[in-house]
Amino acid sequence: RSRENDNLIEDYAKSENINILTKIPDSRTIAECYSKGELVLKALHEYKSSFKPLVNVVRGLL
Repeated sequence: RSRENDNLIEDYAKSENINILTKIPDSRTIAECYSKGELVLKALHEYKSSFKPLVNVVRGLL
């Protein structure tokens, strides 16, 4: 979950040499999708660009 000006996770990841693949916005609508077992990308098309880097990394691993 990502919030504006929340650098705690980014700072930790950088210090541990961990790549952040994507940030999931702190959104009630996203949480509601998860709680219903829905895929966020199918239910909320406006977040598609936010998840694209993650999808590309996963595809590269397959």
